[in-house]
Amino acid sequence: MLKSKLTDAAVAKATLPEGRKEAVLWDSEVTGFGLRLRAATQTWIVYYRPAGAGRTAAAKRYKLGTPKTIPTATDARRLARDVLGRVARGEDPAAERAEQKRAIKSSVGELLDAYEAYQKERGRMNYKSVVSVIRRGLKPFLARDVKTLEGAALVEIVDKIAAGGQRGTADDFRSRCRAFLSWCRDSKKVISANPLLEHRNEKPTRAQKLKKDEHGRALSDDELGALWAAASVPSAYNRYVQFLILTGCRRTEASVVHHTGKDVARGARGHTILRAATDTEIEIAEGQLSVTKQRDHEGGLKRAFKLTGVALGFDEDGDTITSATVTFTPRI
Repeated sequence: MLKSKLTDAAVAKATLPEGRKEAVLWDSEVTGFGLRLRAATQTWIVYYRPAGAGRTAAAKRYKLGTPKTIPTATDARRLARDVLGRVARGEDPAAERAEQKRAIKSSVGELLDAYEAYQKERGRMNYKSVVSVIRRGLKPFLARDVKTLEGAALVEIVDKIAAGGQRGTADDFRSRCRAFLSWCRDSKKVISANPLLEHRNEKPTRAQKLKKDEHGRALSDDELGALWAAASVPSAYNRYVQFLILTGCRRTEASVVHHTGKDVARGARGHTILRAATDTEIEIAEGQLSVTKQRDHEGGLKRAFKLTGVALGFDEDGDTITSATVTFTPRI
């Protein structure tokens, strides 16, 4: 189409030519400035090539607004000159706008919302608690672009939690956050590397191992009795302590059968210290076994199973003694 000075009157009369899906009314005063016409919309635009790119470079289109948001051609022309001035100074307005949109979608908070929805869709029962652990640790960074997260800052968070006497919570956050960042890298493609990927607990030296082996002492019978009495108040944690006293197990050697509350999505009942101190958590529900926590590794393994009744014999009254065997089906 021929160029002519765009005026308010010309814009009011502008219509899309018959048989065309799109057309542009170019302005004769500012090169690259025009009004884009489509079947249902009109848009003020600027076409430009990045400074120094030459005429062989592809032209870029930058949307200024619509006649509703920029009601006069004079105002639209002034904005077009501003954009072209930025291009002359070496800027790339279209690329900058695209990066701003990407950064909004790539904010830590937005990605955590998407990660929570992803975990829910996978059927992970404790998805809320998983994301809650990450969200609490990354609270100062929720509005930031995930690309700006640095390993040193994340390690500082882990160390700060551990310094407060919550080693288990610190390990849980590191493990959860590492899995989240791997998802950001592999599924969302918003980062090229996971800043926590190589971060593991520092291996103890030989001197530290020896000191650990020498640490502590066996409790006397009186002390064990006092501890047992103190743990007699009904609670899941106290029952766990009494279990350790009875069996002599170390904390890392014990297996505990626990139950969820009415809201299964919130995970196991009781204080969060139970889960924080756990290395491996396996949930069994509705014929499925799910690894919901595995320290230093991503969980998520699921196996379906069925119980088959087995007769073992008869009791003194002639009633059948039965048990059950577990048969695993192929991995889900």
